[in-house]
Amino acid sequence: MPSFKEHSEHSRHNLAFLESFFLNRFNDWAITVMFYTSVHIVESILDKNYFIHSQNHGERSDNLAKLKLTAFPEKAYRVLKKEANDSRYKRYKVCSWEIHLIFKEYFLKLVKWFNSQVEESQTLDIQVCKNFASEWFKKYQAKEPDCNKYC
Repeated sequence: MPSFKEHSEHSRHNLAFLESFFLNRFNDWAITVMFYTSVHIVESILDKNYFIHSQNHGERSDNLAKLKLTAFPEKAYRVLKKEANDSRYKRYKVCSWEIHLIFKEYFLKLVKWFNSQVEESQTLDIQVCKNFASEWFKKYQAKEPDCNKYC
């Protein structure tokens, strides 16, 4: 089973991938990458603090329910899981404004939770994604046409 370190490293790997196309024309995959980054975030903390490894999504949900982790953003995790599933299997077009909202309202909460659980040297840096989101939101507020291009 992967360790805290391996899950953390894979979270960083996924974030680098997300940064490569964030708020671009692959919005369905952006949600998926955010969710699977969250999976590794959760698994790394389950290993680090409880020596627990989940075999699948159902087992992970059961483990989270049993542990009732302090300050864990359970709703954010649940929404990311649903949105990732929906974007891959139920709808294929995801608007950039939706990605921005999901990133800001759900994904950032999971990253902040992870960062609160680890030493400063182990935190996840998502500044590039934050910068992209901020730039995009400024354009969106200014009603620039490119903001809805990938919808």
